[in-house]
Amino acid sequence: MLSKPLNGLGSRKQQVRRGEGVGFSGHRDMELFKRAENKDRRAWIPHVGKKFLNHIPKESYVREELRKKEMTVFAPTNEAVKQFDERLKREGKDPQKIWDQIYAYHLANYPITSEGMGAITIASSYKGSVPIWVNRRRNGNGDNKESIFLNNAKVVLQDIRGGVRTQNGELRTQVSGRKERGSLNAQVRGRKECGSLNIQVSGRKERGSLNAQVRGRKECGSLNIQVSGRKERGSLNAQVRGRKVCGYLNTQVSGRKEWGSLNAQVRGRKERGSLNGTGVKEEGAGFSGHTVLHIIDDVLEPVFIDSSRGDLYNPSTYKLMEQSGTYKVKLGKVNELVNKHVVKNPFNAEGRNTFFLPSDEGFPGAWNKIDSLVLQGFIVPKVALFTRNFQEGPFTTAIEDVKSDLRVRVEMKNGTDGDGNPVYYAVSTVVQGDNQHSEGTTVGIIKKANIPVRNGVVHIVDKPLMVVDENMEKYLQRDPQLSKFREFLVTSAPEVFRMVRDASKPATLLAPSNKAFDLVDKKRYEKIIQNMNTAKALGNLHLVQGEVTSKSAREGQTKEMTMLPASTMDQNDGEEKVYFHSSGAADNLSLSVDGGGVNSTIAIADINTSNGVIHIIDRILGIPYQSIYEKLSSDPMLKESFNLGEHGNRFNEKFQRMDHQFTYFVPSDEAWVTKEKQFPTAVKKLRSGRHGYHVSINAILERHMFGNGGFTLDELVAKSESQTKEEPLETMRGRVKVSKVGRAYYVEWEGENAEIIRGDIECTNGYIHVIDNVLMKKRDVTTSGGVHFSATLLSLPLSFVSLHIVRRLAQL
Repeated sequence: MLSKPLNGLGSRKQQVRRGEGVGFSGHRDMELFKRAENKDRRAWIPHVGKKFLNHIPKESYVREELRKKEMTVFAPTNEAVKQFDERLKREGKDPQKIWDQIYAYHLANYPITSEGMGAITIASSYKGSVPIWVNRRRNGNGDNKESIFLNNAKVVLQDIRGGVRTQNGELRTQVSGRKERGSLNAQVRGRKECGSLNIQVSGRKERGSLNAQVRGRKECGSLNIQVSGRKERGSLNAQVRGRKVCGYLNTQVSGRKEWGSLNAQVRGRKERGSLNGTGVKEEGAGFSGHTVLHIIDDVLEPVFIDSSRGDLYNPSTYKLMEQSGTYKVKLGKVNELVNKHVVKNPFNAEGRNTFFLPSDEGFPGAWNKIDSLVLQGFIVPKVALFTRNFQEGPFTTAIEDVKSDLRVRVEMKNGTDGDGNPVYYAVSTVVQGDNQHSEGTTVGIIKKANIPVRNGVVHIVDKPLMVVDENMEKYLQRDPQLSKFREFLVTSAPEVFRMVRDASKPATLLAPSNKAFDLVDKKRYEKIIQNMNTAKALGNLHLVQGEVTSKSAREGQTKEMTMLPASTMDQNDGEEKVYFHSSGAADNLSLSVDGGGVNSTIAIADINTSNGVIHIIDRILGIPYQSIYEKLSSDPMLKESFNLGEHGNRFNEKFQRMDHQFTYFVPSDEAWVTKEKQFPTAVKKLRSGRHGYHVSINAILERHMFGNGGFTLDELVAKSESQTKEEPLETMRGRVKVSKVGRAYYVEWEGENAEIIRGDIECTNGYIHVIDNVLMKKRDVTTSGGVHFSATLLSLPLSFVSLHIVRRLAQL
């Protein structure tokens, strides 16, 4: 497309000397399409927009207008046109017949630059057509630049200017509308008037080369005098007096000794604002006195019609529904409901709105579930959201204009289907319900996107928002971004799939997206699904007993347990748990879940079904992808231990290593709060970050870890039961005992007991076990760092601990 520079054209100055201008004027149609400057890479792209130009009939009046009129062209790239044509052929349509209808939708009858394209609409040359909707969006990732989108197309090259000639032969390209003089020179090079104009406004080193262009002309010498700044300037006017251009030159310099008079030259002319850097018509910013070309990366598609009736042009959303057969969209049923409930006005009102309308095919049989408020929940007012440039939501709906106690938010999400193709969603969440509308989320899959209408943009979805009419299994079947998860359940974990399908009691399904399957450790995953038992265990980890929503997770969290535990559907002993963490404002909660050592962000939460709730997650639970360090830094229960490890003498760094396995009993945040109540001064000293306490921090935390392997709780219990004086179970800083009482696990050191509240968190380089107490004594906190020394420390590689330092510590 536009990324590969054209080689072999030489430098910009060399191209200009060859007369390769970029104006529309010339011996062919639209020379501007022959050379377009990629300003980001400073390269020249050949034939940008050529395929688009070929679709404009040669006998069309538009060809002549492009050479003579000041206008704007939005030309799709060759690749965009190619893909559009191929799509039409697959649909059994004649591309040229479609282009005969839509090429004028890419033209505007007045010139407009990128500066003038704010959050506005642009009226195209398409007869009676809907406007072109303009959106600007920051690129993000530290890039403060903005991208411009026209409907769903991104502007990839902008403000390429060309010139047109008036009847008297004057070249209007002489005023560029650009502040950079160099670019002005490039636009008019190779023209008869080039030397005169460029020399007058240049004042730069290029003046000499410009003179070379007009050398051999009778006026060459006198022109040099004109712009030299010498006394002879005044006499120049006398030299050319009586020539056709006499008045023109006199006007330029009259009353002035300097070229600022050039501004006076064009005062009162259409192009004046361009030179001053302001604008053209009405001197508005962002307009230009010449034809302007913008290259876009997609084809602009207006609403297609089958009739020439005037009232069918430029439809509102209501008109689109009312005449859906004519416009080739299937919106008849929703139109019937709009008329039945007398809510025509919100769909007909002027403005910049987004509409998510259910298609006839996906309409539920339960008509009584859809009332006037549900219909207004399809509307997001005051913003036009297209699939490629939608802003981060959620957004309020039109419901709140009529009923304040029902609060509904809508946002757009994207995903991929099983083949990696993009899928777009409308996600509606009832944040605050009433007697007729329950709280929760419904998801509509966008089947036909980005239909521009007079009052915004329409997306046709496969089901009505706010209406619950399917169970969990039906939703899995409907949503293309969950195809890989459904396939896993059906083929590798059929027992779990039957529980999902036949669930009679409410449950919570944690459904990894297709992207999650793309990110998983493939070897580990294949090994799991080859064994029926491990595959079933993996499936069970994603099915939770009872309904857990963002709201219930937040209400269930306490100071002691910032993550809400929930039991999975494991029918053997029910010991496996997952943990939910909710955060954010009440009307915009975010949710994450932790299970089998994996923390996963919930991309779409609280999807209501008839037999439970579904959360779409971005990772497969049970197959770790984080190191111990990464897990510590991201887990909401372990912030205090991680921060203290950062204050210590590079204590946390070892957990980034992948050539070594560790086991770490990590005190929870609440454990540190409890210990601070017991030893307030000691813990405050550790948190202070003062250098004298670094050794104490390391010593205390090393007591909680094994540096010689990654062990599960059951393995540690077995080691404790078999330990002897010759082979004790020792951490890096002391002997411990791990025991199991019923279903609970405990670790003990010198009379200090801690219960494991989250165990067997597998990481890529070991295990984490979260405990509810800190294994420490008051004596541990000293500025000298006096601690009990364990010979186990010597078994670690010297890269972890300096042997010399260890011996010194032992002598203290």
